[in-house]
Amino acid sequence: MKDQYIPAQPGFFVIDVLYEEDNSLTIWRDPVIAWHFDEEGNGPIPTTPEGPELFRSWAVLTPQGTVTENNNCSCTYDEWLFKETKGNRRKGGAS
Repeated sequence: MKDQYIPAQPGFFVIDVLYEEDNSLTIWRDPVIAWHFDEEGNGPIPTTPEGPELFRSWAVLTPQGTVTENNNCSCTYDEWLFKETKGNRRKGGAS
């Protein structure tokens, strides 16, 4: 089986938490344009305009507001954000 790409429906985003130099956080969102299945049938792996998310863990925000991480965990956006920031709004424990 060859690698396959299936077009994604609108409203899916790969998301991540980025900490700025001033310790504030930004939620990075990149649209999912396709779902990638490799030649062994592994997938779906989200594909953004930069390419498939092959080399890092990823989280996808769905149009329904849930977040799926690496095809495993499904939680609400707020639960995901809390986990990613460990409940803190800033790195180093300041809230």
